[in-house]
Amino acid sequence: MLYADAMASAIVAYFIFRIALELIKPSVDGLMEKSVDQDLLDGYEATIHEFYQVQRIDKILCKGTRSL
Repeated sequence: MLYADAMASAIVAYFIFRIALELIKPSVDGLMEKSVDQDLLDGYEATIHEFYQVQRIDKILCKGTRSL
């Protein structure tokens, strides 16, 4: 029981750092303007081409920060 306090604080610190990393990763991806996966982009293009009024797609700008 001598080291129980130190072990408990180490466990709490582990959970705090784990949650911090989970919060930091999407934030950094958003700041660095991480692009979306090619599969998702292909899905967007397929959906856009379902509209008969669309003749061509010049450019698709999208910023992926979280998965839906």
